[in-house]
Amino acid sequence: MALTCLPADLEGNYQRINRSMARANLWYAEEREQLIPVVIARDVERQTAKEMENNRRWGIRKQFDCLQI
Repeated sequence: MALTCLPADLEGNYQRINRSMARANLWYAEEREQLIPVVIARDVERQTAKEMENNRRWGIRKQFDCLQI
């Protein structure tokens, strides 16, 4: 980040930007904490769906292998 301003405004602008960045970091941390459980739940759903699909394929393969030819 580059701060460009008049020398007389530097301290005030720096403090304002510093507070804004601190707020942004806080918002990010809060959002991240809310998002982690959602991501974990979606990952579990994806893994469960993948396992169900694998089980379905295994079941079909097992049925096919047991056919009397």
